[in-house]
Amino acid sequence: MMVVDYLAEHLGLSWDTHKPWKAHVARKTWTQTMVIKSGKEKQEVTENVELILLKPKVLMNLSGVSVAAAVRELNLPISNLLVLHDDMQRDLAKMSFKLAGSANGHNGIKSIISLLKTAEFQRLRIGIGRPPKDDRSPAVVSKFVLGKFRQEESDILASHVYPLCAQQIVQKYNLDLDPSLTLIANSQAN
Repeated sequence: MMVVDYLAEHLGLSWDTHKPWKAHVARKTWTQTMVIKSGKEKQEVTENVELILLKPKVLMNLSGVSVAAAVRELNLPISNLLVLHDDMQRDLAKMSFKLAGSANGHNGIKSIISLLKTAEFQRLRIGIGRPPKDDRSPAVVSKFVLGKFRQEESDILASHVYPLCAQQIVQKYNLDLDPSLTLIANSQAN
């Protein structure tokens, strides 16, 4: 399971195939009311908010094909795009938001940057750790990145990382979701 699967499950969303984007897509639309303060005056503004989760069906190295197609069709401002990806530069379970910048060697991000013609999109980087220091050849790195997690790593991801990432996304975008919805576990990975 990935973060987007976790988020979709806890929002009660189902995945559909969207052939033009070469992706699986889950959507949720709701009405959100915000209070805008100007001096002593308050004004309530109600707007429709749409959350679109996208999982490319193409190889990771070609994920820009799916992302760029969705961005174009939706006429989505790049500032509204958040890409979640694994990051070998971070220890397992460590995560951070990045506002823009280079791909840091991540081929999926390179593909997205190339097809969007910009690196100015937000990312949530999720640490997967590194292969052994004695051999970081391209073949070893590729095998490591494409390999499966050990059971204890999978358990940490499922019980701590995915819920925490989902919570961070909800908080970052101020998604006013149903308060009865329990998105996260209260504990964090060590």
